[in-house]
Amino acid sequence: MKKKNYLTKGNNMLTKRIKSFLYPYLYRRQDINLQKQDAIIKKHDEMFQSLEKLKIYIDYQKDEINKKTEHLCSVNSQLIINQMTVQNAQLTNEVAILKNTLNALSRKVRNRSEVIHCLFLVHNVSAWDSLSPVYEAMLKDNAFQPVVASINKKFPGDISFSGEEIVDKKLSQLDIKHIRLKSENSYEDLEIIKTINPDVIFRQSQWDADIPPAFSSEELNFAQLAYVPYEIMNFLGNVDPNIENSQFHKNCSMLFVANKYAYDSLKSNTSINDDHIYMTGHPKVEKLLASESEWPIDWPDERRNYRVIWGAHHSIEHNWSNFGTFMTVYPQMLDWAKKNSQVDIVFSPHPALLTTLLSEKYDSVRQGIEDFFKQWDELPNTSLFTNDTYGPLFQASDALIVDGISWLLEYQILDKPVIFIERDDHLPFLPSGDIIAEGVYRVAGFNDAVKYIEDLMTTSEDSLKQQRKNTLSELAHIKNASVNILKVIKENLR
Repeated sequence: MKKKNYLTKGNNMLTKRIKSFLYPYLYRRQDINLQKQDAIIKKHDEMFQSLEKLKIYIDYQKDEINKKTEHLCSVNSQLIINQMTVQNAQLTNEVAILKNTLNALSRKVRNRSEVIHCLFLVHNVSAWDSLSPVYEAMLKDNAFQPVVASINKKFPGDISFSGEEIVDKKLSQLDIKHIRLKSENSYEDLEIIKTINPDVIFRQSQWDADIPPAFSSEELNFAQLAYVPYEIMNFLGNVDPNIENSQFHKNCSMLFVANKYAYDSLKSNTSINDDHIYMTGHPKVEKLLASESEWPIDWPDERRNYRVIWGAHHSIEHNWSNFGTFMTVYPQMLDWAKKNSQVDIVFSPHPALLTTLLSEKYDSVRQGIEDFFKQWDELPNTSLFTNDTYGPLFQASDALIVDGISWLLEYQILDKPVIFIERDDHLPFLPSGDIIAEGVYRVAGFNDAVKYIEDLMTTSEDSLKQQRKNTLSELAHIKNASVNILKVIKENLR
């Protein structure tokens, strides 16, 4: 029986990847004094010695596995497979230990120039406004050199990583210079990142599963990791513990939060070192306020209809936060749009809702959903808004109908009415969520939501204006978030 050598190629690739990781620091030493150079070279030599030991271990395991493979036909194959599984797990652990050691060394001995190099990995265009003010502030500050990179993503319902071309297109429209990291093997893109040699890396999501494996927390922590949540703050209780205590959170050197409620939540409910949490305000607040009005529906006679945004969350099932109402609301919304041509309605689904609906569990209602989107596209007073930043849409609109989650707070920043279609089984609010809910009109179903819209159109009476001001005063009072974040980065890298 011909034996296959499964490990040699991987061994060579491992050596190549680790060497490519270390070489930038070996050859970018001109600004470090000689004493530090000697210490760094000594430490690198120790790392390469560890690497050589690891190579010997891999070769040994390879020989053992090949020997045992010869006897698979004559002995209990399951026993040998179990032994091989244990040995491979040990090998994986050895590799992980070395990688973590190398990454820790990298963060300590990186060559610091006068300029701080920051990399922004962008996979979700809709969430770019959480980071764009930070990027724009860096462009104006000579202490920083920011680089933006478009990458693929995989949301619930997606079967593979994709979507980089959508991010690339939008960033180009915004005239944001960027690199494209879209290799089929994401580890090839990781080598590019290591060549860029960033001091700080911002990622849009705490969920490793959302993005290709080479951009995971474990792979990126050779640099300082920083995180600005894509939502202004989490205000739900009993949600997935990883929403604030993920592996990415734990690897971050700098976690930026909007207010004391968010700070206390991270500090008390996670294992994260509170020295890594900074209360800076949230950049999205300043971006939403600064956005210029833009509405996607135009009328030939230039009339201005009452403008409604309809937002729909992706949690349409009963296994997570349970806010989504799309499956019960969409037929009624379509019928309302058909009968009320004096109202413009822009449907803006959560990006993950569209991928969730592609799941086979919705095959039984597939035709009805497809008919909805077709008819929605054909109506003159409706539009579908996806894969874009939504500040301009917020500015141009008059009211929001939404089932959750982050828009319950974000739309209040524009001081406009929010009608919240509320499921009775959604996760409970934290105290901050209760404050947010006081500033929105809470309804149990579609008919009550429409009644609020009709009253607002007729009387313009908005009884919650003052409450929204109170909400923002409590939760969005910290100004100049992007400037605050840059200050923290400078102090951390000093």
